[in-house]
Amino acid sequence: MDAGPLPDLPLRPLRILFFTKETLYFHTDAHTVGDPAVSQYLASRGHAVTMSADAAIFSPAGLAPFDVVLFFVTSGNFMDDANKAAFSAFITSGHGFAGVHSASITEYDWPFFTQLVGATFWGHGTGSDQITQARVLVAAPGVPLVSFLPRPWVRSDEWYYFTTNPADNAALEQLLLLDETSLPADYPDAGWTGAHPLSWRQSFQGGRSFYTALGHTGESYTEDLFLATIALGVEWAGAPSTRNP
Repeated sequence: MDAGPLPDLPLRPLRILFFTKETLYFHTDAHTVGDPAVSQYLASRGHAVTMSADAAIFSPAGLAPFDVVLFFVTSGNFMDDANKAAFSAFITSGHGFAGVHSASITEYDWPFFTQLVGATFWGHGTGSDQITQARVLVAAPGVPLVSFLPRPWVRSDEWYYFTTNPADNAALEQLLLLDETSLPADYPDAGWTGAHPLSWRQSFQGGRSFYTALGHTGESYTEDLFLATIALGVEWAGAPSTRNP
């Protein structure tokens, strides 16, 4: 099935914190291309985007202006206890979180954040198999976040496995799946068969969370379809839930 029309503009603009800090892995190409591409795409949809790589922004005053925080290709640990307290209060007061790619190996020893993301990165291909073409399956064709994507969606990326299969987490609404049978025969096997989730969303402790494992390469951020999936995920996560307008 071919791609459908790209999504309409949102009903209401959001105030987005676009956060980019990495302390474990460093995705130079993703940031060189993706930081401007994603922020400009979000701005083109009417949102106010503030960019930062300073963890000090995770304070009550620092987070107060925002509806949603996007962890864009972040990695490693960088929050102290005060940052964690402010961030968890931001989420539980009804605000949103969106994570892209290595957000699933960010604050990986903090259970609250692991549960918010939905899974923790385990591995991917290496060498010539690190970036390879595969089929992405739309798990929720009726959900606007992914309904416009081709079926299957064939693209090249670095394909994540996780320490646990996100399909086993009943809290997650699966959006996109990796068709494991489309990978090279020697691609690392996590012991799962068939397909496993690459993108999902959930309501979480009063807030909302969206995650996609896609987006390792700089080229990813030249794809309108991928930019649209990120934008719609951020918009869903940042939509009013339990908080007052």
